Amino acid sequence: MSKNPSQSEPLEIRSYIYKGKTVYYSLSACCDKYNIVFDNNCNVLGGFTGRGDGNMIEFKDAAKNEKLSGPKKVFEIFIVIVLTGLR
Repeated sequence: MSKNPSQSEPLEIRSYIYKGKTVYYSLSACCDKYNIVFDNNCNVLGGFTGRGDGNMIEFKDAAKNEKLSGPKKVFEIFIVIVLTGLR
């Protein structure tokens, strides 16, 4: 994880309905970082870079109702990323 917060913050966060629940896809600002999927409580469900981590192989086909998330959810997920060292 970078000590520079601007390198850790997500480029954008999109919400989806996945397996009947709202999830958030955090798009990394850089090519060598994971794009992470969080549940509504900011728990990590899986991540993608290259081939991904294998935890959510059906996500691309199963995720529906894509929406750009508002600043409150972006802030919540950014705080989780920084505090947990995910990036």
